[in-house]
Amino acid sequence: MAVKDIIIVSRRELKQLHIIQKVLNEELSQVEAGEILLLSSRQIRRIVNQAGCCQRR
Repeated sequence: MAVKDIIIVSRRELKQLHIIQKVLNEELSQVEAGEILLLSSRQIRRIVNQAGCCQRR
């Protein structure tokens, strides 16, 4: 029997994940994502770069 892991995230983290995914899919710009998440475009760029590294694996 396989063991299933459960990951618990807050609504804020889930929203952030959704928005960053849209940036990675080029549906939103980094500036637009920053405005939605109330973060600077620099912070969004750092998050997107980290997510992009994880996605390539």
